[in-house]
Amino acid sequence: MLYAPNSHEGSKDMTKFSLMIQTAAAALLLSGGAALADSKVEECTSMAEMAKSAMEVRQSGADLPTVVGAISQHLDGEEPNMAIELMTITYSQPLFSSDRAKERAANELSSGVFLVCMEEEE
Repeated sequence: MLYAPNSHEGSKDMTKFSLMIQTAAAALLLSGGAALADSKVEECTSMAEMAKSAMEVRQSGADLPTVVGAISQHLDGEEPNMAIELMTITYSQPLFSSDRAKERAANELSSGVFLVCMEEEE
């Protein structure tokens, strides 16, 4: 079962979190960001790492306009669109105060994206 940041509020939040993971995975798959990977596991691992990094940025407290500005300056082609979509998804999640909760949110998003990726047909 995937961790829902607000799971104490019921299945509505679990569904929202699952949808967020599926949307993040779809954004990464459609971007072709891991198209150079040699295998499905490598591709999915790369996408999971991107998702984890995105959530770590979110949990650091960086504001979204600054993050989007940095993405726009440092990426080319379709990469900024995919990265901005991923950041928008992660910023829809709450900002946690404890290091443990921050780490868990990043790990759960990473794991969720990996699972959805692995389930996708090639």
